Amino acid sequence: MAARLQAYSLHEATGRYHVSQWARNFTFGTFYMFTIHIDFPHAPALFVMVQQLIVQSGIPVLILLLLAECMLFFKDSLPWSESRDYVKQRAYLDALLYTTILIQS
Repeated sequence: MAARLQAYSLHEATGRYHVSQWARNFTFGTFYMFTIHIDFPHAPALFVMVQQLIVQSGIPVLILLLLAECMLFFKDSLPWSESRDYVKQRAYLDALLYTTILIQS
């Protein structure tokens, strides 16, 4: 993360969306579900306390991660002012490709 912050601004280093980031939400959700269903009948008190901490705080953490991921997705996919040029460029390239296909047909 430190190298990424040196190479990019804080906004570019931490505020970029990639579809693979959804795997993190899946991983934490899976960890939470397994933690809920693990039975520690003869476990030390420390294990039971950690399990209870994860179970009690898991839902808010998962919701916050989901909201953060949704914000990154919408920030990247909707035509906000910072990405408006990208949307215009993509529309131009799509039109150019469509025109090229029509000419070749």
